[in-house]
Amino acid sequence: MPELPEVETIKRSLNRNVKGKRIKRVEVFVPRLIKNPDSLRSFINSLRGRRIERVKRRGKMLILELDKGFLAIHLRIAGGLQYGKREERARLCFLLDDGRWLNYMDARTLGEIRLVDNTESLDFLKRLGPEPFSYSYHTWYRQLQRSRSKIKAFLLDQQKIAGLGNIYACEALFAAKINPFRPASSLTLSESKNLLTRIKQLLRKAIKYKGTTISDYRDAEGKKGKMQFSLKVYQRKNMPCFVCGDIIQRKIIAGRGTYFCPTCQK
Repeated sequence: MPELPEVETIKRSLNRNVKGKRIKRVEVFVPRLIKNPDSLRSFINSLRGRRIERVKRRGKMLILELDKGFLAIHLRIAGGLQYGKREERARLCFLLDDGRWLNYMDARTLGEIRLVDNTESLDFLKRLGPEPFSYSYHTWYRQLQRSRSKIKAFLLDQQKIAGLGNIYACEALFAAKINPFRPASSLTLSESKNLLTRIKQLLRKAIKYKGTTISDYRDAEGKKGKMQFSLKVYQRKNMPCFVCGDIIQRKIIAGRGTYFCPTCQK
């Protein structure tokens, strides 16, 4: 699933490539992806001729700000946007006035696309917590102390911290040497500061490497990310820890496979 670094990478690439360009034609091959408006004809007609002013990100959602309205795209598990030639596997295509295409790719067709007058109407955005980079140490520690969740579950809760997903939650906890089963409220002030610092460092590095490609993810130019080569625990079940040599374990927390080192993470 695209997480904050992957969505941020796509956002930055789109701002370089599609900002200021107009949508000449819209082709929809999987109508159920369109959640708003109800009429597919209205969706297509309303987008034709619109200029893309800029592309924004909030949590794991991409928002194309148009000269009239906003196109909000929730990528879900396998969604993505690619700019260039027309892709045969695209679920939705926008022909731009430079003759190139903006393709919505989604192998599992679980994404959600909405054309709205304003982003304040989006329930998903209303529920999102702060972005990782906007958290102060004090506010972060206070949030952890109020929680009754395991720390791994806390990190996956988009109402607590927006954009973090399973890959980077596992990696951040390993970097901070914190066991994922610990209650969030059990973290000391020092541990909570270290964890937030590690989260920010990890996300910055992942953005620099243009995200993690495990299976479907590609950036807006169709290229794979490179962060997968720097992962320490994710999808390394039964393999030796890079630090201590103990065996990486996989357990389920909050419905997600959680990878950790039982020796390094206390």
